[in-house]
Amino acid sequence: MKYKTIGLSYVVLSAIFIVSINPKLRENVNGKLDEYIVRQKMKHKNNANPQKFVMKDKYLDVVNEFNAISNPTQEMCEFAIKQNIKLKDIKNQTDFICKIFIKHDVSELQGVKNQTDEICKFAIQKSIKAFKFINCDISCLKEQNYDGMMLFINNIYKLFEYAIMNQDEIVLYYVYDLFDKIKCMIKALEQKLNNNKSCDNYLQLYDQLRVIIDDHIYELCILSVKKNGNALRYVKNQTDKIRQIAITQNASAIEYVDKQTDELCNLAVSIDGYALKYIKKQTEKMCRIAVMQNGEAIQYVNTQQINYEQFDELCNLAVSRNGIALKYIKNSTKQMKETAIKQNCYAILYIENPTDEMRELVKKQLNNKMNENTNNFQNCLLCSYQTYFMKYFNNK
Repeated sequence: MKYKTIGLSYVVLSAIFIVSINPKLRENVNGKLDEYIVRQKMKHKNNANPQKFVMKDKYLDVVNEFNAISNPTQEMCEFAIKQNIKLKDIKNQTDFICKIFIKHDVSELQGVKNQTDEICKFAIQKSIKAFKFINCDISCLKEQNYDGMMLFINNIYKLFEYAIMNQDEIVLYYVYDLFDKIKCMIKALEQKLNNNKSCDNYLQLYDQLRVIIDDHIYELCILSVKKNGNALRYVKNQTDKIRQIAITQNASAIEYVDKQTDELCNLAVSIDGYALKYIKKQTEKMCRIAVMQNGEAIQYVNTQQINYEQFDELCNLAVSRNGIALKYIKNSTKQMKETAIKQNCYAILYIENPTDEMRELVKKQLNNKMNENTNNFQNCLLCSYQTYFMKYFNNK
């Protein structure tokens, strides 16, 4: 009796809670929720003297009651979710119901009986992990239905294509994960047919399916690195074409290149000098290209791979391209400091003991900028900088 009371109270309180949130719920659902509560009361009332209340029985009761309702509303679906009802146990699944459950938990996709493109795309938008829950139905394979399997593989390809255009580079991880599962299924079926000579034609079809899958993977890799070069980290079989596309899109992708050639490294640092940070074997030419592109790339020069004379030349080049690069040079010479100031007067902030000549040079540059600039706001800004510098110098 105790367990029966608890179960009944739980159902009634849950229903009351929903109604209290939305007072118009009864009117909106056309009395269906009232019917739901009454049926729950009657069910528990008719169960005389239950010896044991089992949670599984309660779950099945709620599932049966939900399935008995035609066209459940969003509130009813959310109520079912709160009761931990799983989508796989719902008989009359509609896109409306499926989307509500998937929105709550993307893993509910695996409970969808008919995984349409619309439902799958909705789940992918919710989370890229939705690919883990796409059903790999191999019934087409078992039935040697080549056309059916081709349709399935092409649909998967289109879903990945959609995901890559709307998600980040991690999509490629799921590309390999899902297609590898399909390939394993094909291999398992092949092993069963190996001893049957009458199935040679089917074995050839399976070989063709594998080739098509590999082609799809390659195309998806190209598409992915075009959108985000860093997707290269998930490419298992890199080609020169894929590497070049990735680096052109994002020079830092050089970090994920499995075979760093001088040609690829030079390409990366010519696009972004900071890419020098990810290059394992640096050359003087490579460092020069990087510093020419961005003087501050001097901070990533590996002094163990570059001799002293070469590094000294690179430092002079760096400050001539970007005076602020001076802050990354520990033992800078007077020539480097003056070159840095001429390129950017603010480089003096990184000089420990600036000489009077350097200070005058900065003051002269600021005055020239104010004379050249007709914008009052810019002049005020430059004047503020000049005042700041004078205070900075006096503190020195």
